[in-house]
Amino acid sequence: MKLTSKRLLWSLSAGVALLVGATIAVGPRYYQLLNRVVAYKTKQTAAFVLVCNQPRESAEQEVNEDHPLLRFARVHFDRHSRKVTGHLFGFFYQEVQFREDLGTTLVYLDQPNRFNEFPPRQQKQKLESETVENDSFTVESTPSGLVEIMDAAFTEPQRPATIDQNTPYYSRTRALIVFHKDRILAEAYRPGLNADTRHLGWSMAKSVLGLLTMMRVEEGAMTLDAPLQFGAWMETPNDPRAQITLQHLMTMTSGLTFNEDYGPFSDVVKMLYSQGDMAQYAINKPLTSPDAVGQTWNYSSGSANIVSAAFRQSFNHDSSAHLNYPYHRLFAPLGMDSALLELDAAGTFCGSSYLYATARDWIKIGQLILNQGKWKDQRIIQPKSLKILFTPTQQVQRDDRMGYAALWWHNRPHSNNRADRWMPEVPEDAIFALGHYGQALAIVPSLELIVLRLGSTKGGAWKLDEFLPQVIRAIHQTPI
Repeated sequence: MKLTSKRLLWSLSAGVALLVGATIAVGPRYYQLLNRVVAYKTKQTAAFVLVCNQPRESAEQEVNEDHPLLRFARVHFDRHSRKVTGHLFGFFYQEVQFREDLGTTLVYLDQPNRFNEFPPRQQKQKLESETVENDSFTVESTPSGLVEIMDAAFTEPQRPATIDQNTPYYSRTRALIVFHKDRILAEAYRPGLNADTRHLGWSMAKSVLGLLTMMRVEEGAMTLDAPLQFGAWMETPNDPRAQITLQHLMTMTSGLTFNEDYGPFSDVVKMLYSQGDMAQYAINKPLTSPDAVGQTWNYSSGSANIVSAAFRQSFNHDSSAHLNYPYHRLFAPLGMDSALLELDAAGTFCGSSYLYATARDWIKIGQLILNQGKWKDQRIIQPKSLKILFTPTQQVQRDDRMGYAALWWHNRPHSNNRADRWMPEVPEDAIFALGHYGQALAIVPSLELIVLRLGSTKGGAWKLDEFLPQVIRAIHQTPI
């Protein structure tokens, strides 16, 4: 028995030594990759289980599809300490901390962690004079043509011959709502989910961050066109980054280098899954060229998180005011009780990616915009601020047709030719909050239409530019 134990110990030791040796041999690049694999698996599994109330087995299965190595990472939930830990082969280690009011946050052993210092989020008290949405929606029967379109959106498409068999190719629609003229025309959920399920919006969070930022601009706490005073940009005399303004960041024209391709070595993955202070990581990035500020367009989650850092600075070190602002000024008045905007370990909102809400609460963002910034009798944001958010950025060259404004996408063409719209069959006043894996909030003011789609799409198996025109035709029965 002792001999067997010794052999087992020697085998395990040899295995660990082999892993360490192999990691050293391939270099720090792949050491970082394995750390990020564990961080991603731990963070996403923790969030889907603890924030979205998704069964652990389905959460892990969904996460594992994103990279072959993820299936080897193990996640442990400690309900007593409210911590979630992950490891790979018992060697690479990662920790996520959780609070009901703040959600999940990755913390790192080698980086500062302020999670336990964050003040409790305060529940806003309703005043007698204040109108708060009671979450009542008028629901109409769904037109027959729209029923077929909705059913098709929940049906997995056939894999095209051009897609490699080893490449994930799934539509995985989780929720769909068609909201037209103050009524829900269609609403459906993937089996196991319902109207109470929270969904991660990924980059749709950027668009909500845009609303919050413009609200602070209206209050005089932030300025769009003044250079931002971040230390890294001020340390070196004549650093051209010191010219970067809030408007540059919101329109993605800061000129800062940032790789958003979501590969394992991309800047966005490194920022989200290895950096306790996400904004600082993006602030430290160099310019693509000395004269790039305001001249080049580059979609960047890093820029969004710098905006979030500037938003935090506007509260002059009042952590409680910063933490509660999105809830008291935006979510509570709209009745978005499910909304949860997570922080990084430094205490800054991850405004690029981590906003969760039910499908009906996401719809309320669209309603606010259709109502030109008013919610019932309460003014939430001024129309002139919305105009700034939706004004096209001239430097955009992504896919030629997709247009960007300020943390929102739009459908206005770069010419007078209708065919140059991203979606020629959709009115040009359409605006969009879009997110990774096929998240989409489409708002068409001229049609009084909001379409929300949430999912976990892989391989381009679902496309908004095909789905939205179908919805419009089903409702209006004629081309727009």
